[in-house]
This record gives sequence, C-alpha cells and structure tokens, in this order.
Amino acid sequence: MRFIISFLLLPFFALTACAQGTSGVNIPAGQTFVLGEYRTDGYRATLRNEGSQAVTAMIVDQQSGKAVSTVDLPVGDRKSLTIADGQEVHLKNEGDQKALVKVKSPVKGSQGMRYIDPASNGKSNRVFIPRPAPATAPTSATTTEADDATGETSASVTLLPGQALIIGENSSMNYSVTIRNAGAQIDVAGRDKKTGKQMQGFGLGKMGRETVNVRPNEDLYLINTSEKPTKVKVKMDKPVRGVRVGK
Repeated sequence: MRFIISFLLLPFFALTACAQGTSGVNIPAGQTFVLGEYRTDGYRATLRNEGSQAVTAMIVDQQSGKAVSTVDLPVGDRKSLTIADGQEVHLKNEGDQKALVKVKSPVKGSQGMRYIDPASNGKSNRVFIPRPAPATAPTSATTTEADDATGETSASVTLLPGQALIIGENSSMNYSVTIRNAGAQIDVAGRDKKTGKQMQGFGLGKMGRETVNVRPNEDLYLINTSEKPTKVKVKMDKPVRGVRVGK
C-alpha cells in the first residue's frame, strides 16, 4: 500500500524543533540504510529520490523492530515523513542497482546513520567497503592545534576526486570529530580497523557541517566521491594519532 505520511502517533507540536541538515545517502543494491536509531526525540524528514532506483521508506519502532508505516519512494519522487519519539527510518533498496536519496532531517551522525545487511536482520553485519590504498604522496593535512608527539586535534585539506582523509589509524579511543565541508559532497564512513567493514556512514553535502563520534575500533574516512575538489576541515575533541590523505 502506498500513502503519504502527514502525522503519526504524536501531534506535530510535540516534535522537537531542530535545525535541518541535508545528506546524500547512497544505498547499495539489496541493502538498507538506517536513520536515527539512537535518536529519542521525534522530528520531520524529507526524502527525495535522486537516483535511478526505487526505494521503500519504513518507519520502524525502535523497541519492537516492527514497521509502523511503509512508503514507496519512486525515482524522482519526494515524500515528507513525521517520525515520533522512539522510532527510526529504514530506507530499503530491493533493486539491482545503487540508489541515491537526499535526506533532509535534524538527525546527526552520532544519532545513528548506518547500513545493514538484510541477512543480519539489522543486528550485526555491515556493508563491506574496501579500504583505500595508502597514498604515495605526502599528506596534505596540516596541524593547527596539535603536538606531533601526542597527535593532531585539527586538519585542513583539499581532497581531489577519489581521495580520502583518513583519521585515527594509530589511535584506539573514543573521540568526536567535527567536520566542515565546502565544494563537493563527501562520504563519511566509520570503518572497522581490522576488517574494513563500514560501521556507520552518511553523505555530507557541499556546504555541510556534522559531528561524528568515533569508537576505539574504528577509523574515520572522509571520501571525495565527486568529480571536483572539495575543502574539508576537521576538529577533534582530543589529540588523535594517524591523520593522512589516501587514494
């Protein structure tokens, strides 16, 4: 059944009023993207299918894991959803090609943005993305507030198409990274240090700003997937060892 959601269990005035941010979400064939699994406040989200593959959007109860509502999102279509307290959004790509959805919502990276493998029922497996090979050229990251002996607290780089800023390869702790991007969209991915599997991730627009919490077993990758250069600035809340540009 296809329908547009205007209101759910809670009235609109009960939802939290937050600044909206826009992210581009690439969903591989057969995969599902989960938005807001750690967010507890209700909000509004606008979805726009800008790819060539239809997507199904589901509002899911966080406790039971059951779908409360389901919405079809055909190619070129735009839908507005109201997500109540204790709910999250699943964007499901059941096709055989990659999907691209622009998501406008107040959900931040620390509140949950990740892919799930259908075979795992959303509990364990993640999408595998190969780690970029180490760069042969010297890093263009510049330290502005750090002591090389203890790590770096900030960096400013210009990423060419296909390049990635990799953060935290020599660190094993919890820390947060505030990202400012200007020029072209980038992919933000937290990857397992041992396997390279993506644990969290989302797209950040060409004038985007986001804060991501990185766990001890993760490296953070900021990847320029566009066809033009983009300038990325990052600031960590504590000194982090291992900041470089790779291809």
